[in-house]
Amino acid sequence: MNDMQLSRRTTLKGMAAVMAAGLVNWGPMPHAWAQEFTVADDAAAERIPLRPGQETPVGDAAALGGESATLLFRYQAEPGSTGPIVQARAGGSAVFGVAIDRGHLEFGEQLRFPVASDRPAHLDDGHPHWVALVVDPQGTRVFLDGQYAHSTTRTYSERAQAATVMAGGGNVTGWVSDVVCTDRALSPEEISRMCTLPVPVGSWQGPFDVAPRVPLVNRLPDLGEQLPTEGTLFVEFTTVDRGVVSLMSVGDSRADATDLTLALNDGALVVEHRTRGRFAMKFTVAGDWADGERHSVAMSTSPHGSIVYVDGSEVERHSHSSFIAGLGGATGLWLGGNTDNHGEEWKLTGTIHRAAVFQQPLLWQQVAQLAEQPIAVSRALFDRGYGGSASYRIPTLLRTQAGTLLACADQRTASPYDSPNHIQTAVRRSEDGGHTWEDVQVAITQPGSGRSGASVIDTCLVQDRDSGRIIMIVDRFPGGGGQANSRATTGYDAQGRKLLTDTKGTVYTLQADGTVDGTDFIVDTDGTIRRDGVEVGNIHLPGGPLSEERTAYMVMVSSMDDGRTWSEPVDITHQVKQPWMRFLGTGPGSALQTTSGRMLVPVYFNNARSSANVYSAGVIFSDDGGINWNLGGSPNGDLDLETFNDRRRAAHEATIAQTADGTIHMFMRNLGPHVLHSTSDDDGDTWTVPVALTQVPEIFSQPNVLAIGGNQLVFSNASKRFPGDSGRSRERGRGVLRYSDDGGRTFSRNRVFRPDTYVYSSMVLLDDSTIGLLWEMEWDGIYFAHVPIDWILAGRMA
Repeated sequence: MNDMQLSRRTTLKGMAAVMAAGLVNWGPMPHAWAQEFTVADDAAAERIPLRPGQETPVGDAAALGGESATLLFRYQAEPGSTGPIVQARAGGSAVFGVAIDRGHLEFGEQLRFPVASDRPAHLDDGHPHWVALVVDPQGTRVFLDGQYAHSTTRTYSERAQAATVMAGGGNVTGWVSDVVCTDRALSPEEISRMCTLPVPVGSWQGPFDVAPRVPLVNRLPDLGEQLPTEGTLFVEFTTVDRGVVSLMSVGDSRADATDLTLALNDGALVVEHRTRGRFAMKFTVAGDWADGERHSVAMSTSPHGSIVYVDGSEVERHSHSSFIAGLGGATGLWLGGNTDNHGEEWKLTGTIHRAAVFQQPLLWQQVAQLAEQPIAVSRALFDRGYGGSASYRIPTLLRTQAGTLLACADQRTASPYDSPNHIQTAVRRSEDGGHTWEDVQVAITQPGSGRSGASVIDTCLVQDRDSGRIIMIVDRFPGGGGQANSRATTGYDAQGRKLLTDTKGTVYTLQADGTVDGTDFIVDTDGTIRRDGVEVGNIHLPGGPLSEERTAYMVMVSSMDDGRTWSEPVDITHQVKQPWMRFLGTGPGSALQTTSGRMLVPVYFNNARSSANVYSAGVIFSDDGGINWNLGGSPNGDLDLETFNDRRRAAHEATIAQTADGTIHMFMRNLGPHVLHSTSDDDGDTWTVPVALTQVPEIFSQPNVLAIGGNQLVFSNASKRFPGDSGRSRERGRGVLRYSDDGGRTFSRNRVFRPDTYVYSSMVLLDDSTIGLLWEMEWDGIYFAHVPIDWILAGRMA
């Protein structure tokens, strides 16, 4: 064995023994390669065969029945396997555990990972994987290969009735080992320590100082005679070299330009695979990793393509699926350079700390584990089925003056779609910084059901510093109404009285006391219509004797007790909407009170001539603590907003923040390829003409921005579309957190928070070092995570 290659001796002696030791006194987490690679093989832990139709008892069901519990195990499933892997059962039915279907892990109740809108999964790839289900009173979290993968609000209370824990029972071929059942919720750190990485076919522990004068060492013989057809390259390095330099290269030293290489060019990452000068794959990831800091690069290649990671975060994908064996005659593997028939080239000046080749295409969780860059653990706050609702969307987050976190979402009771749909406003509170959350409350209810139900959609939250009053602004539509079929009207007369229409088209006015001029109807504050005390309909729903105008409305509720209770809705449409507007709605997820005391809420609107998706962004404002509201300025204020219909200047949902110099920054969703940016220096009365930020991709999804002091901003958005396993060809995802220290003109530190489905988001500053991020996987759920600011600052992707 090469003296630079780590030993492959098995050190793990089975999880049961670890659990018996009590899982105490773990101490600091050791460097991933400071000790030997470990793997639970046949010599270390019994592998229980999984065969079609065969079941085997594997654990203590009683240990899983308490308020908190963890089920952890290691499995391997051959391609095409379907059915239970490990499950706790009561009366012959599964009540807790994991099954596999078409490469996805399933946890019951139509819950699976990855979710349908993610890319297809291949967890039946014939390679070993670790799975942990951790349940506590807040819900259940899923860990894959030692790192966070998914979560749900479900607690699987039926666990208490489980009588057995069984492996197999379906059409699964493979094995299970190291099954752990315990009556407490293991921490992410404990799970990470318990879950071992695959053994590499070649590994090299440095540090190795490399330079042009240092001859390259051919390490290919360490891989053995059979070169892998799929697998992972990994290299960790430090350099300030600004040239074209190779970090890790596999190639044919007898040929010209035949290599598989991970390289840097002026600090940017270059990935290429070529044969005699012909590129099968070549791309550059903009960024600066030649900064003298320690970084890692990994490329995982399978029959499904190649995924490239930097510092444990995905940075790019490519359809190319050829690995080392695909070079057709590799003669060398070099660290810090490459060799072809012209000699040594692309030689790095710097340090290689460690490197490895795996014959398994590592998953994101495994790469994060290997790179020692833990994935942020998210907690499901609203997901399908929670509170009896079909779906939740549109996250909004506020940290109150008391330090309480308020998380809001659209409660879409019957289906996940936008209006027309029955949608209410759901709120959850946390008084401990987001570690635990109170049960859901419905702050705004709406009448009706299904697609004909009334709706409130897209919330914004802001708190008045003087009174402590928390204001929620939200769009509202009558039953059957939505953005697309709204009429150009405010729905009010010039005196601010609501207009109602009967079945013959006669228009009436609703008085403040609930009477309707010229009729014997009385209308309650919730829209219920009564005649002689008998309920006969609702003005917000079709089919009654009176109905409101089918258009977009805007309502406000407030709380004076830190979000515990909420007022009845107050309609502010007539204060802020112009008669020529068909739609006026919030830019959900952000609002602010400026240093002058003015409250600003981002909005967007269209007119009777606007084509589909042609809107103008703007703000509404209040100068009296949210009592009265007015329409403010728009970045399209230089245009005729009443007739505007130019796709090139369209600006959709917006997000706002104020930097220390008093400037208000607005970032806008739009129809172009890049996010738009505009500023105001007069509290939102006027705005600069929008400028496209060429660094920030726009895929037609809501953005969110957070001021964190000085001119520093953190920005969140979805930045890439991809085909999902749902069958939809253009799912929105790759959620990126970006950092700017110049008020949003440039973003120099960027990092992928989630590579797959990630749509809307909302952020708050929890303390000087941590951001609270509320984010959504579109139709599947809304999740909360603590994100260290230093984690974002460590990102070097441009």
